Amino acid sequence: MRQTTTHPPFIMKQSFASPFILTLWPAIILLLASSFDVANGAEEFSTVMDVIRAFPEHFSEVEDFINRTERLQYVFTNPLNGTYFIPVNGILDDLPEDLTALLQLPEGEYHRASMLSNHFIPNDVLYVENITDGLVKPTLLSGFEMNFVRSDADDSITINGGTRATQLIRDFPEVKAENGVIHAITKMLVDPRMETINLFQAAAVQPLYSSFNGLIQLAELVDEYSMNGPFTLFGVPNPVFDAITQDPYAAAAFKNKKYAENFVRNHVMNGLYTPFEIEDGVIIQSQLGTNFKIAHDCGSPDFLDDTPVRNGSFQVSNGIIYVLLGAKLPFSVVDAATSDVQTFGALLQLVDKAGLGSYFQFQPEITVFAPSTTAINERVPAEQLGKYTTPAYKTHLRDILLHHVIEGKVLDEADLAMPMEVVTANGETIKISAAANGQFTINEGDKQGQVTLPGTAVFNPAVVYTTDKFMLPSWANKNIIEVMKERSDVDTILSIADMTELDGVLAQEGPYTLFAVADATLSAIELGNPLLLQTLSSDKAFSKTVLEDHVVDGMYTSDQLIAAAACGGGGLELTTLGGTTISFNATDDGGYTLNGIPVSTTDILAENGVIHMIEGLIGNFPEFSSLPTQQPTGSTASPTGQTASAPTMAPTSSAGMGSLGGSSKMAFVMMMAAAVGMVIGATFGLLSV
Repeated sequence: MRQTTTHPPFIMKQSFASPFILTLWPAIILLLASSFDVANGAEEFSTVMDVIRAFPEHFSEVEDFINRTERLQYVFTNPLNGTYFIPVNGILDDLPEDLTALLQLPEGEYHRASMLSNHFIPNDVLYVENITDGLVKPTLLSGFEMNFVRSDADDSITINGGTRATQLIRDFPEVKAENGVIHAITKMLVDPRMETINLFQAAAVQPLYSSFNGLIQLAELVDEYSMNGPFTLFGVPNPVFDAITQDPYAAAAFKNKKYAENFVRNHVMNGLYTPFEIEDGVIIQSQLGTNFKIAHDCGSPDFLDDTPVRNGSFQVSNGIIYVLLGAKLPFSVVDAATSDVQTFGALLQLVDKAGLGSYFQFQPEITVFAPSTTAINERVPAEQLGKYTTPAYKTHLRDILLHHVIEGKVLDEADLAMPMEVVTANGETIKISAAANGQFTINEGDKQGQVTLPGTAVFNPAVVYTTDKFMLPSWANKNIIEVMKERSDVDTILSIADMTELDGVLAQEGPYTLFAVADATLSAIELGNPLLLQTLSSDKAFSKTVLEDHVVDGMYTSDQLIAAAACGGGGLELTTLGGTTISFNATDDGGYTLNGIPVSTTDILAENGVIHMIEGLIGNFPEFSSLPTQQPTGSTASPTGQTASAPTMAPTSSAGMGSLGGSSKMAFVMMMAAAVGMVIGATFGLLSV
């Protein structure tokens, strides 16, 4: 804050009320009156500027202020009718430092003009006798008013109370000029918002900007936007945020500190871009480095690129704010690919078909290996690629594209100086060689691709590297049976599929959805019902019927099934190959059950379908479950020693003893006879004892 300038002697202040000054006061008044045309005096000044220039010892600072505000000089130099309130020297003494610094800049003219507009009441000539207590008058600046308080005790007149209270200098004669009447005042009249609110505070106190303000705080930019400047902000109002964050990827991105910072900086420009400085077609650059083109006819900007700007602006102590009726998202992975359609045209089409546009637009802190169109076409035949772009294979396509992404890391050239193994966003591992000679390799199994340096940095934040390799996940070109054989927990189901020759069906083109049961689940079922598992392992016809009730013709991924479950089971019912109807119900954790059976793992992908792991058998087996068992039916011992629910045997509309063939029934009768014989033998043995 600068040192306060001493007011001229005619300003009545406590510090000047000495006997010596009081004795000189009549002489001072006579001197002033001889120089001024008071209300009833003789000489009349032509303009307000004539008065100001006549008394540089009192008004030199405001004269300089007006001279540096070219666009508002006409108010003081032309014969306009009105009342002027002119502050005496020391006009900037008690203003905030950031506002004082801004007013000294050439580009601070807009703020200077607004401030000077506060001092003129147009079309209304107010002499002292016309100023009454409680009088309110609008100034030349739209929205700013003068509020007058006149004291009965000492007849003092105060303008705009509070910290910016300004007093009319009653001992200074009101001066008449051709363009109005002039009163001297002790301080500059300042819009409180301009004096007390900086860029951050403006966003904080305006409910319309609460979301934007939250991003400023998350990005830890409060100090920068409170203390520095000047800045130009194109603020984003809450309704725009609400619309953007309907997308879950966007909602997640706005919780990321780095993305929040990039978003904010993309709406802030260093320096002042006021309506005075902005011309139609001018290019301005955000703090993030994005160039925007301004379009407007007159006054405030109308468009920032193609995004409309609301008419008007809001001046603060360290800048100016416009209301943007949209948002300028940071340059993203999608934007990088779009800027080179010749190279990435095919990739962009796949991203669109997979519904991953918003993922690549918003997902923060990722590394992307972007295959060229040539790489995609060389790796995947057109027919197979066409299959991946169908709605049924959307989950598969998403998995392929996410196989080219590393989440949580933005790998730069320094990171790539050493070889590494990384897990891609679809959960599989790739190897990256050490970078050398402007490139490095990525390895997918025994296949290798070249990646070109440098990458393209974008502001998700992310980095995009161009590769000549379109990587396919481990499931690609493998059918359901082949994918199952790579697992170690489904040997029993594979054995049954082989015995019933259903493996041949599941190896066909499909697509199919398999609800598979793990070996551990079947073992738990066997504890409660050993005869059922024995029959499954030995009776081909029965086993085929049971297994067919776990296969559905068509592709049904978890997103479809969860959506159906959320509809209370009424959204989707499926018919298995065995003719059984299965339905879905939602669980509290956002998952679903199938005919009451919990689903443990979803979306195990294969070239010809999808596999879901369930924790029970689909079917109703009353004849089996009524037999004596080694463990009480309905519970098993959990690893923690607590009682846990046994795997479910869900009812079906067709599977049961009645569906068994003749040989199966004969086997069952023989087994029953053997069991009865064992009971009779044991009874006789006891009697003999």
